[in-house]
Amino acid sequence: MMSLRFVPVAVAALCAGSGIAAAQTSRLYMIAYDSDRAVIVQNGQIVKQFTNSGAGRESAMAIHGSLRVLGRNPGENGREYDLDGNLLGGGPYTNPAYVDVYDGTTDGTFNYGIAHNDFTTNFAVVRGDANWNGVSVHFVPVERSSGITYDSKTNTLWIAGNVGGFTGLMQYDLAGNLLQHITLPFISGAGYGIAYDPADDTLWITGAFNGGTVDAYQLSKSGALLQTVDLPGMPATNWISAEILDDEDCFVDCNGDTVINSLDVLCFLNLYTAQDPAADCNGDTVINSLDVLCFLNLYNNPPCP
Repeated sequence: MMSLRFVPVAVAALCAGSGIAAAQTSRLYMIAYDSDRAVIVQNGQIVKQFTNSGAGRESAMAIHGSLRVLGRNPGENGREYDLDGNLLGGGPYTNPAYVDVYDGTTDGTFNYGIAHNDFTTNFAVVRGDANWNGVSVHFVPVERSSGITYDSKTNTLWIAGNVGGFTGLMQYDLAGNLLQHITLPFISGAGYGIAYDPADDTLWITGAFNGGTVDAYQLSKSGALLQTVDLPGMPATNWISAEILDDEDCFVDCNGDTVINSLDVLCFLNLYTAQDPAADCNGDTVINSLDVLCFLNLYNNPPCP
């Protein structure tokens, strides 16, 4: 069993330059700070661009059958999108009180974000349900932070320290107990968003406020720099939110055979008829016609396998 005791880890230096790493096959979603631009990236290329409805005022993402984005500042609203970036009917997901919730994640039950510029809460991690209801302070990281992501392999949270740029990694259990604090060399203009990729057990942090020289950095869990990505044809953009679609939990592949077809429809309908919690496609804890619509949208536009 993993110890909950604080374990400081000092890392002398990141690997120099852009290292060789496995291809990034999972969908990496990123939302910009100062525009309504959002992108989906695979293998260092933009495969889709979409416009978020908040014109730069929604950023913290949670992916659970769909993309649910919280408003960045108090009173601001985020919306729901399908996994290709098309606007759906969910939300608005209203930020109740917290300043600059840049990045978000979900463990499937709760959504998490960090109030990066909220001095009144000491830059706390906030938590709400799968639809961003009841958002409140969950815990305060040991270092001012910005990015947060859920690690499905260890059932923990990774947090990117950020004091004017990337300072290192923190790992917490879901209750907010610190597991390790990895101090890393400072990277100016990085670490505002962080995403975990279960396909290769690595982390991605976004680039921002660096003149657009790097859009994303891939790191090992120990903090080694594996590669950097400068998106071709993309103007200088400040990316503050990142999340990766977990293809290991492909909702629309109901029977788990890695093929999306009519057998998955029958599988889902059986779960729906039985009112099985596994049929809760939209994550609102109620099994109803909205889950059917959610499933059919995923079936018609499958993001995986």
